[in-house]
Amino acid sequence: KTRILEVNDLATTMGVMKSSIQQFLNISRALSEEKNFDHLLEMILDEAQSVAGAQAGAICLRSRDDRRLKVAILHNAVTGVRSGGVSGKAAPLASLDLERYADRPGRRSAIRHTLQTGEVVQTTDISADNRFDFQGTRDLFEHQGFQCRTILIAPLTNQKEEIIGILHLLNPRNHAPAA
Repeated sequence: KTRILEVNDLATTMGVMKSSIQQFLNISRALSEEKNFDHLLEMILDEAQSVAGAQAGAICLRSRDDRRLKVAILHNAVTGVRSGGVSGKAAPLASLDLERYADRPGRRSAIRHTLQTGEVVQTTDISADNRFDFQGTRDLFEHQGFQCRTILIAPLTNQKEEIIGILHLLNPRNHAPAA
């Protein structure tokens, strides 16, 4: 490469970084100013889906007795479902009974694993991943023909670093330009 091309590449990269930092600052400002909890959750999910290019996503919060995960918000761009948050619409599945998704011999529940360890669960093919059981995620999202393939489950923590719920992101969209 010539020096001119290297400088041009560096300038392009710096522009992307500047844009990303500005977007992060805008999000941080909006999150710190938001007082409506449902709207805050919606902002978090929308941004997470946007950054990941995910077709679907959800935020689920632990119940006080730790037996259920309440579906606080669920968005699916493929099926058009937008429930919870400020929409006022009920999710296709209101909550996940954690006892139903108990670990099975040789396969741990992905949801319970994230809730208990705080570790992110990520896989590019849930049908081929033998580490975890993904039935809870399938029950949450597989409606109207939607298929879960690629998944990320991340813990959500409060200011005391206690795990209060999980974030699901599914199936990154192909960002290749249309032919």
